[in-house]
Amino acid sequence: MLSSSLKKGSSLFGIVLLVLAAGCAKYTPQALPRIQADEKNASKQSGVTGYAYELTPAECKKAFSRDASKHGLTAVHLTLSNHSNDTYIFSGQHIGAPVESRQSVADTLKIDVAQRVLSWTVPGLFIGLFLIPAVYEWAASSRANTALAKDFATRVIGSEATLQLPPGGTISKVFFVRTDALPHRLSLKLENMHTRQFETVVVPLHP
Repeated sequence: MLSSSLKKGSSLFGIVLLVLAAGCAKYTPQALPRIQADEKNASKQSGVTGYAYELTPAECKKAFSRDASKHGLTAVHLTLSNHSNDTYIFSGQHIGAPVESRQSVADTLKIDVAQRVLSWTVPGLFIGLFLIPAVYEWAASSRANTALAKDFATRVIGSEATLQLPPGGTISKVFFVRTDALPHRLSLKLENMHTRQFETVVVPLHP
């Protein structure tokens, strides 16, 4: 009787450990570090102030729950503030850097659900208990990937992005560039909706 209870307890404990091991697939982003740009180091043209800096791998991992540097990518935090009475259109294609597609970066940083599930399913063919964490792994990884996609849609600028910068407005978002193609400064082209002309804002990229 005691032996039977111990076996059940051991099995239950084993299941709990396996489920906990499978549940490590998470997406837990945190707020971006606040930019306190020194006006002397910021760039102001046409009433628009720009400031940009590279996120370190640690800051990127903290902000997006993923280390993009492992994939040869650097995250850049860009802030633009409009101090004029005009409205500007800002495009990811006019940043002056080879900005990666938001979807491409998201796909790169997503968890490989099939691979993680398979890592539990194969042993599960021999030990049935391993099929339980396989199910949890699938659910947890899928939730993490969905959360990542939603977060990227809010906080990341892709090469395909087009944003509006109204009078008194501010844009503060991140874009990703391949580390080996990172420029020393950004030459942004903003379309003035009043004049329909492009105006250039040169923003130094601070490490």
